[in-house]
Amino acid sequence: MNAPNLPLSVEVQRLDPNTVVVRVTGELDTLTAPAVEAQLTTLQADLVTPAALIVDLSDVSFMSSAGLALLVAHHERCVDQGSRLYVVTGNNRSVLRPVRVTGLDTVLNLVDTAAQVTGEGG
Repeated sequence: MNAPNLPLSVEVQRLDPNTVVVRVTGELDTLTAPAVEAQLTTLQADLVTPAALIVDLSDVSFMSSAGLALLVAHHERCVDQGSRLYVVTGNNRSVLRPVRVTGLDTVLNLVDTAAQVTGEGG
């Protein structure tokens, strides 16, 4: 799903009824976060629990506090549902720096690759 006129791309890959990968590319900020929020909310409602919601931010070029707030909100929803939110960082400094500066690296489930969660190669 590409949001029109936004510097953002969101691709969804459903691996099975309780595992989905959401790949976000571009800037995750106040302007673009609502599009990602809507997509995650819809997907989260359709997942069979316990589920793994994998948000791949390895191609995010910028993340503001709106992106951080979105991750925290969906992390909390997953916890409430008995599921887990994983944030793929790809060792991306644009993602890791704001997460670490705010201390969210102790709250969120950070992984380098989606394969660490799915067990798939590549």
